[in-house]
Amino acid sequence: MVLVAFIALGMAGITFDVFSIIPGSNNASHIEKTLQTHASLGLHSAGLDWAHVEMNGQSAVLGGKAPSDNARHKAIDTVLHSAGKGGLFFGGITRINAEQLQIAAPKKSFIWQAQKQPGHDWRLSGKLSSSDTKKAILALISNPATDSQYNLTDTLTIEAGVPSAWDKTAIKLTRSLTRLENGIAEMIDNNISLQGRTSDAKIKTELEKRFSNIPAPAIVSINIELVEPTTTEPKIDEALVCQRRLNQTMTKNTIRFAYSKADITPDSYAVLDQIAKIGKDCAAFKFQISGHSDNLGDATYNDWLSGLRAQAVRKYLIRKGVAENQLMARGVGSREPLCRKNTRSCRSQNRRIEINVQ
Repeated sequence: MVLVAFIALGMAGITFDVFSIIPGSNNASHIEKTLQTHASLGLHSAGLDWAHVEMNGQSAVLGGKAPSDNARHKAIDTVLHSAGKGGLFFGGITRINAEQLQIAAPKKSFIWQAQKQPGHDWRLSGKLSSSDTKKAILALISNPATDSQYNLTDTLTIEAGVPSAWDKTAIKLTRSLTRLENGIAEMIDNNISLQGRTSDAKIKTELEKRFSNIPAPAIVSINIELVEPTTTEPKIDEALVCQRRLNQTMTKNTIRFAYSKADITPDSYAVLDQIAKIGKDCAAFKFQISGHSDNLGDATYNDWLSGLRAQAVRKYLIRKGVAENQLMARGVGSREPLCRKNTRSCRSQNRRIEINVQ
């Protein structure tokens, strides 16, 4: 009996010491309020404002929608140790109820792109919400009023959930692109861009004004280059010679990047220096740099990374003396594969940089 009484008194002393380390811990209500403050401040300091916490004694009830499973575990750990090491013997919060702490569904991204190349050559890709919108875009490209001929590479898909405003902007961008000699129109989520060339200053001014009043959250980038009308066209066989030189250089060599990055590896500098020389020798022509990926991983990420890699090649060539207005870059992702087999060799062929004479 004496031993039991001694143990009971020891436990009581430990509990007393636990509560005494919490500022203002005169009673259970005060302890709860203090722990609530520690837990809330802990979440805020850790940048976890998507989470909320409610104390019930020394037990915490966590709620909210975590952006990832790692973020969910971080919130639990942050609250558990916000007022000490945790547990009855070390003070602070003893238990976490995270049943209401959910993982939010990943945000769905949308991409749409239209490219117009010289010779009325068009490429369409990405998503739309309506087949009627796609028909309207094709009508703009074909221009039945003049019965003009065109070449089309079309990988557009119709998908539920794409906002109607997205389709309206796609039509607006396509209509603008038809007025340019060549260029690229693109939407990636809230990012809207139009770049291209025209020899008509009036068209440049009208298009820049047309996209100047698009409301937030859209982020608009318009880059229309005013060029001098060409009085003499270079011979077509000169363009073929330039393309042949590029193909020979690109076939023998591969442009490599750091894994999952847009950093060009040093062993690719030599081939890029050769390409830069070809660019300066073929200054009468424009060069289209296209970044391609395989079909592994997230399509949106592949589009983004392939675009960054194409831009990295463009910047390198500019540093080596190729005229800035001679080079255009675009990210294709996995939408234009050379090989469609699900093999390692096939995927390796699809991860590439292409440069085409315009």
